[in-house]
Amino acid sequence: MSGLINGTTSIQHPTEAVHAIQYAYEKKPLDENIQKEYVNSLMALGSFDRAEKIIQSHPQTKWGSTFKQQKQYGHGATAYAAELSNVLREQAVSRIKNGQTQQGIVELEQILQKYPYDQRILADYLLSVVPIKSLDTVTLLNLTQRIQPKQFPKYAHFGVVKLLRDQKQFSQAIYLLEQFEPYQKQNQLQVNLLKAILFSENKQEKQALEVLKEIDLKALTADQLMQVAYSYRIIQHPAEAIHVIQYAYEKKPLDENIQKEYVNSLLALGSFQRAEKIIQKYPQTQWETTLNQQIELGYLAQEIGAAIKRHQYLSGRGENDAVSYQKLDRVLVEADEIAARNQLVQPFLL
Repeated sequence: MSGLINGTTSIQHPTEAVHAIQYAYEKKPLDENIQKEYVNSLMALGSFDRAEKIIQSHPQTKWGSTFKQQKQYGHGATAYAAELSNVLREQAVSRIKNGQTQQGIVELEQILQKYPYDQRILADYLLSVVPIKSLDTVTLLNLTQRIQPKQFPKYAHFGVVKLLRDQKQFSQAIYLLEQFEPYQKQNQLQVNLLKAILFSENKQEKQALEVLKEIDLKALTADQLMQVAYSYRIIQHPAEAIHVIQYAYEKKPLDENIQKEYVNSLLALGSFQRAEKIIQKYPQTQWETTLNQQIELGYLAQEIGAAIKRHQYLSGRGENDAVSYQKLDRVLVEADEIAARNQLVQPFLL
């Protein structure tokens, strides 16, 4: 084992060396040779504080007189390396912002490969590279698992959470947001809004409602009100969604996103006529092409429900089938006509 570990250290793979020596140390923590190799591997990795703790844990071990000098040199070298990596990081980010995208991405990838746990490098890679060079979900999750919330730059907190949300990794996004929350006290409202959306999208209705109840609607901008309405709507609380989106609409009636959320909330509530009026009022808005069909189908669903109730009522009074089914038959004919006009649409797929 010792020979294998020494070989790993000597070919300058300190991460692998530390990983291997930790197993050896767990098996024989009192072995002096293993202790020394552990310290050497930690120093090769630049983990001088951890190396010092091992030394202090085993004062009886004959460490040798050169350790103190190595430690002092190591701290100085680490500071220099950190400063150099910071300069290279800023240079790479600047290239990306100034249009030298490919060169900047390559440089930032190389820096991240050399310093995989440097939190500023990791933050800038996630914010600057990932939106340009899309990553698969597994790679993105592996990168975000390197995040150390206390050291991770605050400017990247919300951006990284939104990256995970875009990949529909809602659980990991919620976990990270809650890890960042103690360091975002000055932005608690933004935390709550994002958390409510994530809980809603992750179908955690109870948790979403708990967060939404903490939000003071009077303190919100129109855009923030729209976010609250969206959260309520997707956890199937359309009445609350309408109540909130109306405030947003009163503040910014010409905002297309607010108009669209208003219509979606009305459709969720079954207020198809009101939704239709909003659409007609703003013909310049780029509405979804399927909205008219949704409204048509909504009206139809209401008519079918009414026809079934009428049939049940008339049957209860002893009317014959021809009379009791009359309205239902008419509605079903109308349904066939709608289906013929929208042959490619399958709105009721499960």
